[in-house]
Amino acid sequence: MAPKALRVTLGSGWALLLSFVVTVAWIGGIPQEPRLFQIAYAVGFLGYVLIVRSVLRAPDEASLGAWRWWFFGAIVLRVLPLTALPSDDIYRYIWEGRVQQAGHSPYRLAPDDPSLESLRWDDWDKINHPSFPAIYPPLAQLEFRALAVIQAAAFGTKLVQVVWDVATLALLAIALRRRGFRPHLAVVYGLCPLVLAAFAVEGHNDSLMLMLTVAAMVALTCQRPMLAGAALGSAIAAKTIAIVLIPWFLLRQRRAAFVALVVTLLWYVPFGTDGFAGLANLRRFGELSEFFSFLGSLWVLDLDTNPGRTTAVIVLGVAVAVFAVRCRRVEPFAALAFAAVVLTLPVVHYWYLTWVLVFVPFAFRWSWPVAAGAMVLYFQAAVIAEHLGEWIMPAWVSVVVWLIFLTAWVLGRLRPPVTHETASDTSRSPSPAIRAYPNNGAPGSREDMDRHCKSD
Repeated sequence: MAPKALRVTLGSGWALLLSFVVTVAWIGGIPQEPRLFQIAYAVGFLGYVLIVRSVLRAPDEASLGAWRWWFFGAIVLRVLPLTALPSDDIYRYIWEGRVQQAGHSPYRLAPDDPSLESLRWDDWDKINHPSFPAIYPPLAQLEFRALAVIQAAAFGTKLVQVVWDVATLALLAIALRRRGFRPHLAVVYGLCPLVLAAFAVEGHNDSLMLMLTVAAMVALTCQRPMLAGAALGSAIAAKTIAIVLIPWFLLRQRRAAFVALVVTLLWYVPFGTDGFAGLANLRRFGELSEFFSFLGSLWVLDLDTNPGRTTAVIVLGVAVAVFAVRCRRVEPFAALAFAAVVLTLPVVHYWYLTWVLVFVPFAFRWSWPVAAGAMVLYFQAAVIAEHLGEWIMPAWVSVVVWLIFLTAWVLGRLRPPVTHETASDTSRSPSPAIRAYPNNGAPGSREDMDRHCKSD
């Protein structure tokens, strides 16, 4: 890409992304003007695509400028929508911190328990699933308690989640650099409108788990397996789903895996047996009706039945085991493992895609960024809520979203791989993949996704 064309494309992309966050800040949140939010999200996603394509096609790192300015821009995009109304999950975080501060166990008592009536405040009625006790693991609970100690309101609670998100982006750039990639590839995660909506707009707490997981990757690149294990164990204690990474560590970093399991258990100690009651609550929560699942939406399995869910668990287990055996490096494995989780869960929300997107830069495929763009339709439920007063997801939405993802995935698999001969052919300009990635890995090809995995 010519320097002038690169500058124009990048400038246009940043302008479109900026219009997205400014619009969100102006309307005050998703529920206020959901249709306008969808339009702004679509515009922002267009800007995101322009930026990602430019990063992939840039002839060299110098043509993109210093990474610190990109990082600063990503922070600005997160600061602007901070005042927007957060997700109702925020009020659950606040509540569970208040319960702990009052000397009770959030794992034993649900928000609607009459014995906790004295702890209710003006926003108590915004707590979702008030009949369910806590499902968040110990480290997340300790975070909520710390926020309760300083009496953090919704804004302060969301701000903390954004801090973890910014730290994730910084660590991701470090990990990419240490693996030989240009740090600018971190924008695949850091500038995605879905990520901005999940953390800067709505304030979901998955950012803590993502930060600790990427920290584990950085520790491995620094030859610090014990530190990597401690970070992974803390990630599991922040969001249980991170345990899906354990099989790779058991095969290739056994000391780190042992440390991870020990650290996870240590985080449970302050809660005693109540912490394990949280696992039972999580299992009960997982028995809720299927929602927005890949397998259910495309009629592959009926995830509202025990046989369907059992089959999904078996498929997930086999897939993760195969990925752990094949992948020599942890980042491609993490991308594949979290993708398998998202595709087999019976309940999926849009922000779950952040689990995959954070590792996509290490083995780039357009399928997951495309899925992030398609998730603009997820907010159709908010449009309905604006008119009917009830949050209802139309059945067609999940079908369309996952069909778009599946189409992008199939097209990516059909793309011819870039061979070593292509990379060494100086008679023609190198492909965008070669410019962005070392070792001749081509985004969208088998060589790319499994660059550090064993070949078939």
